[in-house]
Amino acid sequence: MSRFGKMRVDDKSQRLAGTRNLVRMLPPFNRCCKPSLFSIFQLSLGFYLILTAFQSCSVIQQSVLHYLSSQNGTAGALDYYAGYNSLAIIYGVLTVCNLFASPIVLLLTAKWSMVVGAITNVLYLASFLYVRNEVLYTASAVLGFGSSLLWVGQGNYITLVSNRANVGRNGAIVWAIFQFSLPTGGLFLYSQFLRGGGDIDPSSVRTIFIAFTCMSALGAVNFMLLKPLKSGDVSDSLLECAGEQESPSVDSVAVTSVRARISVFDETRNTLKLLGSSKMLLLCIVFLYSGMLLTFWSGVYGTCISFTSQFATPTKLLLAWNVVFVGLGETSGAFVVSLLSRKIEGFGRPPVVIFGASVNVIAFFLIFLMLPSESPMIPTEKLSYILPSDYLALLCSVLLGFGDSCWNTQIYATLGKQYAGESTQAFSLFKFVQSLAAAVTFSYSSHVLLHWQLALLTVLCFAASLAYTKVENFGVEMDVHAKPI
Repeated sequence: MSRFGKMRVDDKSQRLAGTRNLVRMLPPFNRCCKPSLFSIFQLSLGFYLILTAFQSCSVIQQSVLHYLSSQNGTAGALDYYAGYNSLAIIYGVLTVCNLFASPIVLLLTAKWSMVVGAITNVLYLASFLYVRNEVLYTASAVLGFGSSLLWVGQGNYITLVSNRANVGRNGAIVWAIFQFSLPTGGLFLYSQFLRGGGDIDPSSVRTIFIAFTCMSALGAVNFMLLKPLKSGDVSDSLLECAGEQESPSVDSVAVTSVRARISVFDETRNTLKLLGSSKMLLLCIVFLYSGMLLTFWSGVYGTCISFTSQFATPTKLLLAWNVVFVGLGETSGAFVVSLLSRKIEGFGRPPVVIFGASVNVIAFFLIFLMLPSESPMIPTEKLSYILPSDYLALLCSVLLGFGDSCWNTQIYATLGKQYAGESTQAFSLFKFVQSLAAAVTFSYSSHVLLHWQLALLTVLCFAASLAYTKVENFGVEMDVHAKPI
């Protein structure tokens, strides 16, 4: 080889070595497709196990605890509305903790934050094996703290293993797979209630919550086995995929690098600063509606079915089928969004949200016609405008789930794409506002008639649709904290 050729090879080797050293200094995000997709499926499995337990529990909680409060062994030890109160405590504590979740997640890392959150879920479900106000409410507060780490950690983890091209797909995959938890949990509940003759009995309740506790524990173990996000792994992925995907923006690299060195106080201040932006304030309307919708399908609607005695099917069996059909709606909505993710990136996200909002409003109207006003609060034999129908009730379950899925997949995609450099703060604010709305809604659900709850949901649904469309269509004109170069 000539001297000139040898110089060219040495120069090329030095440049490559310098590039590898530089990339290894970058923070862990934007992995290549294959490792990121494996991590996404493993993450989804963990949430599937945990939410099979928790979401199924939240749907039946008020009905089950209402029954137990009248039993000899627990009479006087449980409040009449212990189910609503417990959920209000969970989301109330979650609201406060979300303000401080961002720096804690950065300190523990996304993986171990999710592990801690999963363990608090195990403790909460185990508290149903010894049902007393003080035990249940304490476990609810602990779960509220753990949930802030669990959900902010999840949002951060999805962002770290995604790039701009696949963040929407990854969010939809996670949402779709862990929403299979609802059909799984619903079928399990149906088998237990069927064994009890279509009603609740103490033996079935104990079996249900032992199974839920074990499933949640398996979810915690799954999170422990997640592959940690190491800078070395990411550097190799970036080098291999440099010609195949978008490079990380200069701003997002700088922001994430500096974040590792700033204090907890600065991280909290940055979260509050992000809340002051006009774009985030508009998104807060979307988050608010998301929290109220979550409360309605996960707690209020199931209780309304359980407390309405005019259905042809025993209401506890119908309650279990409600869990199944909400899950089918959630899953089908997420898979449709995932399949159409490339087209959605082309024509925009607002049509997806508007379609989901329309589906929700149809469900609200049908529920208004079918269920009596007192059904969120007490068992009733009264009728509304039409005779309650099993099939119509389950159709509403599907519509609620499908609409909720449209909203949440697009929220995750918007935050992951527009706040890639500030994902922990953005997801902290999302869960803060969502959980605040859920806590307030659960607090008044035992006092406000169903028709007024539906009216408020409908108004907020329209407001959230307008706010989301404004953010997506006119985001360039607004202040953005993480603008890519």
